[in-house]
Parts: sequence; C-alpha cells; structure tokens
Amino acid sequence: MRQKGFVRLPFLVLIFAHTTAAVGQSPVSFEFGIRAGVPLMKNLRPSTFTCCGAISISTSEKPLYTVGPTFGAILYDRISVQFEALYKPVESRFSLFPSSSTFTSSSTSRGSSWEFPLLFNYRFLRGPMRPYGGVGIVVGEMVSTVSESQTKNSITGTETHSQGADSRFFGQVPASIVDAGFEWPISYLIVRPEVRFSRWSHNQPNVAFRSAKQFEFLIGFSFRGFPSSPK
Repeated sequence: MRQKGFVRLPFLVLIFAHTTAAVGQSPVSFEFGIRAGVPLMKNLRPSTFTCCGAISISTSEKPLYTVGPTFGAILYDRISVQFEALYKPVESRFSLFPSSSTFTSSSTSRGSSWEFPLLFNYRFLRGPMRPYGGVGIVVGEMVSTVSESQTKNSITGTETHSQGADSRFFGQVPASIVDAGFEWPISYLIVRPEVRFSRWSHNQPNVAFRSAKQFEFLIGFSFRGFPSSPK
C-alpha cells in the first residue's frame, strides 16, 4: 500500500503542475478589489408642491462618497465583465408650510443606498497604460432610511421632535450606465480611475425622487489572479 502511494504521488504532482500551467495560460482571468469615489451630483432631485394653500419643499444633500467591493473577469485580455456593490449615504429634507396655520413641520431622512452595477468594458491598445470604455446596467438598488420629524409653533417658538419609522424600498431599476477611464497594472494590482454616467428611470411613483442623471468619479483597486503582460 505504501508503495502504491509513492507511485501515485508523481502523477498527482504532474497533474497539479499541468493544471496550474493551463490556468496560467487561460484566456480568462479573474480579479477582485474595491472601488471608491465621489458622486458629482445630488442623487435625489428637489421638488416643490403646492396644494390647498400649503407649500411642501423637498431637498437633498450630495453624497460625500461611494465605496464598495468589485468582482470581475477579463476575457482574452480585452473584454472585462465587472459586478459591483456600491454604498452611498443619503440624506433628504422635507418641509411643509401651511398658509393658515401657526405650525410648520419638517423632517430629515438619513440612511444608506446600495447599488449593484453590472458593467461590460473594452480595453484598447497595449502597454503599461490602457484606456477602456463600456456600458452597463444597475441590476438592483436598495435604499434604507430613518426619518426625524420636527414641528414648530411660529407664535410661541415651541418645537416638538419625533422619530419616524424606518423606510426601505428597492429602487427604480434597471438604470443604464456609460463609463470611460484607463488602467495600469502594478504587478498583481490593477488601478482604474474612471468617470461614470448613469441614467435612472422614473417608472415607480414611490421612488420618483431619484435624479434622472448621475455623474461620478471613481477609482478602483483590483487584484488579478495572474499579472497581465502586454503583448
């Protein structure tokens, strides 16, 4: 039995070496990493509504950052398929001004937004720095917020605060994406700065406050299973 084990060992080593070499020469390589950046626009659009003498105003703040993991595959050193999960903080304000009342009310909602883009890019040229561009869609979005309300008596100046219930919804997808940037490898690390444009639909009334157009500047850091060598 021990002799058979010694006989099998060289074959196992040979198979392992052959498999490793085949993977190294494979036309497909995989990578994972992180992508972070700065949204250049507010992700919630402002609105003003007047009814029965009352005026309601809704505004939002531009997210300070976006960040999240990314996973991808490179096909024949040209085409990349990327899936990301990007987090953004969200904040919006709603104010109500009745014309015939001594009370005004406002609420502030704060929370998080998770977007899940799927991107297809084509990498041009050869060399240490390669431009790329492509398209994609946001296949999913989840927004979760907590609101805090405030009511003020304009005569006495008395303010009343209350905590609202949690709100969660799944967004208005799919959204279309166009992106462009360049990449350069540093051994196993791939650096990718890019500009991304996304266009959102307004097909759901309960989430129609999303701005239709978004611009972002992003930079990604990914680790590839095998270093990409220019040909």
